[in-house]
Amino acid sequence: MGRATCIIRCLLVLAALNAWQRLNPLMSQDRAVVPSELDNNPTANVAAEQSPELWFGQLDAKVRRFRFVVRLQQDETGAWGGQLESLDEGGAKFRLDSVARSDGKFGFELKATQAVYAAKLHQDEQVATGIYRQHGAEFELNFERVAAVPERAIKTYWTGKLNAIIQKLDVAFIELDGGDVLFDSVSQKAGGFLATMSRDGDQVRFEVPGVQGSYTGKLSSDGLIIEGEWKQGFASLELVLTQSEPRAIKPPQRPQTPLPPFPYEIKDIKFTNSEAGIELAGILTIPAGDQIVPAVVLISGSGPQDRDETILDHKPFWVLADHLARNQIACLRFDDRGVGKSQGNHAQATSQDFASDVGSAYEFLRSQPRVDPKRVGLCGHSEGGLIAPMLASQAPSIAFIILMAGPGVNGKEILLSQNRLLLKAAGVSEEEFQRQLKIQSTLIELGLQRPLPSVDVFAAQAREKLTSELSLFDDSATEQIIAAASGQLLSPWFQYFMVYEPAPTLAKVQCRVLALFGEKDLQVDPLINAPAIRAALALGQNPDFEVRVFPNLNHLFQSSSTGRIDEYADIEETIAPVVLDAMTDWIQKK
Repeated sequence: MGRATCIIRCLLVLAALNAWQRLNPLMSQDRAVVPSELDNNPTANVAAEQSPELWFGQLDAKVRRFRFVVRLQQDETGAWGGQLESLDEGGAKFRLDSVARSDGKFGFELKATQAVYAAKLHQDEQVATGIYRQHGAEFELNFERVAAVPERAIKTYWTGKLNAIIQKLDVAFIELDGGDVLFDSVSQKAGGFLATMSRDGDQVRFEVPGVQGSYTGKLSSDGLIIEGEWKQGFASLELVLTQSEPRAIKPPQRPQTPLPPFPYEIKDIKFTNSEAGIELAGILTIPAGDQIVPAVVLISGSGPQDRDETILDHKPFWVLADHLARNQIACLRFDDRGVGKSQGNHAQATSQDFASDVGSAYEFLRSQPRVDPKRVGLCGHSEGGLIAPMLASQAPSIAFIILMAGPGVNGKEILLSQNRLLLKAAGVSEEEFQRQLKIQSTLIELGLQRPLPSVDVFAAQAREKLTSELSLFDDSATEQIIAAASGQLLSPWFQYFMVYEPAPTLAKVQCRVLALFGEKDLQVDPLINAPAIRAALALGQNPDFEVRVFPNLNHLFQSSSTGRIDEYADIEETIAPVVLDAMTDWIQKK
């Protein structure tokens, strides 16, 4: 799940439809939103007596414009801290590190996104002019101290919904009073793309260079509706735009996200993976009292995940940790390597590397004073359900493992199954369905060559097959497909994932095992994965295992109508209570 984050990474050949996410200078393509520590850690003490300073600035990234809001505040020691809010990334908030605010200077780091800002203050310290650096790129960025965040002067606001095959995307074209035009992918929290607009009679055309997309439509007689077609890469999608009033996006309701006061301890922790030479950071929740308790390490799914496995404003691991602590079970959850406060390079790591991180977390948790070292287990979601058996098969001391939508077959089968289910659920035509499957299987086979080809060779092979055998003649579209495929398929993670067979490892696991699936999971199909896990555990004569498939639940274990990815954000429930209860009851059973 990497796009808004796929917990098992979807290899979607319609990557062109999501191309704008690759241009986002604050977050990576497979980003997991890293919340501010204020959001993530309810015990963080960053409050101060005086009101915070409010700074507003705009970063021009040529094809995209970002509006940033910085809130600065001093603590009781006089040290400065704060957070940056990116208004054109859905209001994502990031904790500021190493804040400088004195002697005519203003600056900060964003360790979560590997960015640095350095500026000089002018006009009685009301204006900051400086440079924002990230991943080798430099941008001019000026801030002005303001009393309130300025609103955009909007002339016309056009909104519509794109049916982008596996998900429906709310989009908007915004005409500003000054003449500029912007494009926002509202559902993907990706906005501020510079666009152009032209009219010829009742024909209207928008061009969005930053996403290589365009829209052409016919304006209604009352001037309130445009009916037309969105084109991006090889995709052409119907899109109806309606003129409406600009509206603030209401934050989604997430009623299960825990709120204080908390009847348990919350501790910021750090531990070291000596094998990898990195330090990892997270949170330990411990039930109140002085009794010795069982404990669980939570293992996230694929893609860069924060300690809460945050996706679409849901915080599944925070909800799970809260439930466990309230039921007298300690829990450790941590930022993936290279995410949040954890060190390391996520992009170059494989599932085996992540297993090494989890092993270090397990040993750290066993050493905690109130944790019973004989009752410490692992709980992995999606790819995490692949990692947990790796450790349990080698470490007899692990008391139990819980696999939430864990794979029972190799990654190639997962990807092919995933795409079939997602496309069927989207209701695409049979012709498009077969075309998409053929494209994906062709690219996967190229990525499975041994020896592995270089990027240039892979691109040449893919170009030949996609243009000749599959009749994709649009050069720009084909190149987008190739770029997306090579970036994914040739990565260390994908190379490992596609060929790794979970069954032999599962057959070696002798601790207690609970494998859970949602009936409507379209990413890790329970029809092929649940039987595979059950068969592998039985073959290995595991003495105590249970495999359960819950009706009407999706990949995130939400109560779901279709299981489609576009439902994840709309569903208010983060994890169905029946699943939370099943897990705690099972842990406490013995």
